[in-house]
Amino acid sequence: EKVVLYLCRHQSFPSSLVQTLQNPIAHDQVLPLVQALGNIACHASLVPALLTQTNPPLIPLLRQILTQTPSRDKNNPRLLTQAAWLAGCCLVDAGAEGHPSTTVAAPALIPLLMERLGGGGDRYYGQATAKMTLEEEREFVSALWNALACPPEGSFDNVDPLAPFDPSRPLPPAQLPFALNVPRPMVQTLTRLLSSNDADAVLASVHVLDLLLRRRDNEQSSLSSPYLLVMMQEEDLPDALERVCDTSMEESAEIAANLLDDFFHSEDAP
Repeated sequence: EKVVLYLCRHQSFPSSLVQTLQNPIAHDQVLPLVQALGNIACHASLVPALLTQTNPPLIPLLRQILTQTPSRDKNNPRLLTQAAWLAGCCLVDAGAEGHPSTTVAAPALIPLLMERLGGGGDRYYGQATAKMTLEEEREFVSALWNALACPPEGSFDNVDPLAPFDPSRPLPPAQLPFALNVPRPMVQTLTRLLSSNDADAVLASVHVLDLLLRRRDNEQSSLSSPYLLVMMQEEDLPDALERVCDTSMEESAEIAANLLDDFFHSEDAP
């Protein structure tokens, strides 16, 4: 941790990583570069500069990796998983007004994560590719969990990205600067993951569903009408939530029960 903070005191270090990621000498460099950038993005105080001050910019390259990397990439089998982890680290502060996670990362990454999670990236350069693995899907859902949850205390705006991190200046969450629309294939994936035997995938999925259903977004969003609830019912999501309630996964079961009571079993349910 101290090594990362020391190296990032020099802005040329993250930029050098991104430059090499853009033009790697060998394909096997890409995965460790993504992992190194993820280790930087784990530090909240380093994210603003990482998102705004590298040359070339990081986010377009990350979008390219998330879009074009096939599942089970024969050269880097874990690249898609690690790229989703990096995206999730960049999105932890999404919702904090003025923060680069909100203004730079969220508009570029959240719709892409939703589309790819729903199978929108299962065609690579016009050729059919294998659907994502459970590990890859779990990391994509976890990244969305980071993006949709309220930013942690200490998120900040209008602050010099190179200034020392000040945890005494929390900001309230803000609306995302774009309409958040949930594709049906993503709901299908979340419903399937609820029935998996992977406790982490189930937990991330119920959290994402909870955050989507309880979010108050702008009127152009699919979250502002009963459409999302109807779509979830059509995809048998309530049945999947009922099954989660019958498991030994206490946190997931509690969230699932609350979702059923508040949205699907209430008198106002569509």
